[in-house]
Amino acid sequence: MPDWPYFEGQKLGKYWSFPYRGKLLEDKPVGNFVNLDSGLLFCDSYALLKLKPYIIKEVEIIPTNVDGLDLNILNLINLIDCLDKEKSVIEYFDEIKEGIMDVEEYVFKEELLENVTLFKLPQLSRSSIFGTNQFYSKVKEYGLTGLKFELVSSTP
Repeated sequence: MPDWPYFEGQKLGKYWSFPYRGKLLEDKPVGNFVNLDSGLLFCDSYALLKLKPYIIKEVEIIPTNVDGLDLNILNLINLIDCLDKEKSVIEYFDEIKEGIMDVEEYVFKEELLENVTLFKLPQLSRSSIFGTNQFYSKVKEYGLTGLKFELVSSTP
């Protein structure tokens, strides 16, 4: 297993562990979620306790310690090819056929997101994590902090 996998939706197994000693930035407050990598979610035990019933089938939980804090990596293993490429505004890499460089306007195939809380798109699996309204409402209901939400798609 590599020191730092790409976190593209694959399970890493119980034998992989966070191989680095992380250090939090001194000027940032620590919330229930900590931003250390754009393609990963790091959360504390309280957030995991509250959200686990909703996300357990969509993540692999990897316990770790960062700067003395016991955290959990929520490795997203739920890849759903639900991007409506015809209706979305997409910028492609010239040299890679179907390689998505950026999505300026997301339109999802909503029927593929029923009963989903967290997911990644296979085309953007190294970077973007998407949460549905269910995830957003549970984070707000439990008063969890440390996440920044951006509305990327809405149903009319």
